[in-house]
Amino acid sequence: MWSCLLFFVAVSGAPALGERDVASEIDALVSAWRKTPDASAEELCQGLVALGHKAVPTLCGLLDEHRDNVPVDPIASALGRLGRVSAVESLAGLLDSARTDHRVSAVSALAALNAPECESGLLTALDDLEKSVHSRAASALATLAEGTAAANVVSGLGKWLLSAKHKDRYAIVLGGLADPAARESLHELLYWYDARTKMAALSGLWREARAEDGKPVHELLTDSDSVAVKKKAVLLLGRIHYRKAARDLIDLLRHPNSGLVANAHWGLCQMTGLRLAPDIEMWELWWNNVGKHGEDEASSSRELGVAAPRHVRYAWQPFTRASRMNAESLPASTITAERETRTGHPTRGRWK
Repeated sequence: MWSCLLFFVAVSGAPALGERDVASEIDALVSAWRKTPDASAEELCQGLVALGHKAVPTLCGLLDEHRDNVPVDPIASALGRLGRVSAVESLAGLLDSARTDHRVSAVSALAALNAPECESGLLTALDDLEKSVHSRAASALATLAEGTAAANVVSGLGKWLLSAKHKDRYAIVLGGLADPAARESLHELLYWYDARTKMAALSGLWREARAEDGKPVHELLTDSDSVAVKKKAVLLLGRIHYRKAARDLIDLLRHPNSGLVANAHWGLCQMTGLRLAPDIEMWELWWNNVGKHGEDEASSSRELGVAAPRHVRYAWQPFTRASRMNAESLPASTITAERETRTGHPTRGRWK
């Protein structure tokens, strides 16, 4: 019975619909679908889509009634495929449903419409507790931003982030957009007054960290009193190899918070290419001899401040606290290397 009714609707087409009560056609489709145990929601959706655009107002009315016996998922899917923005309000209303599957259907339909009018509903869904809802909303917003609505999406993400429960999600979507204004928005959020917003902005920048992020993130590091903010900032500075922050990261090795010390050490290793242990004395030695001069630490001779070394000794004593690390991030072995002079005696290099 169901297949025959669906075939009749599809073949009869829209012309006959103008002569019939659309509501009655929808009721007939739903009734036949319910009486067919093996009929899927997709089959009902196809039948509703076959009714054409004239069915949109009635389908929206069914969603607005919030009745328990309304087949929400196939109706929402049909509205998405029919492509009428007049359905946006009804679909957005589903986002308040207590049922996750209904909210998923609403977001999927809004994504299918892909119209600027869908932005508000998608921004709401991005703060949903369920991953199946907010992940779809994030993808839909990114797609929407690829079109003419890019400026509105960027602006909306920045504004909604400020009051959102899950700020990181809005920032991460911003960080993935190609529009330069999205990057500028994240940089501006670094200067916002609350730590959660600043941390969200750092999460957004992390997605595609760039050299241009160095200056504002460095300023955030030095200005913020939040340990949590500093932890994320030093990681990002290390990821983009922002050497200008090295002095501040060395100072953080003295911080009482072990987590911040660990992050600062990782950042230093990333931005300098060195594998020194988190030993403040070793890093101070590097800074005084190399770092503050902006020299290339690829040459160990220049690290030591020796132009042409003839005799090199590192930690050459029975007991040592030296903490230089090798390329495998393991403690470097103690070494000695001598080059004889014409008199046959070794000439010692000096540490400058």
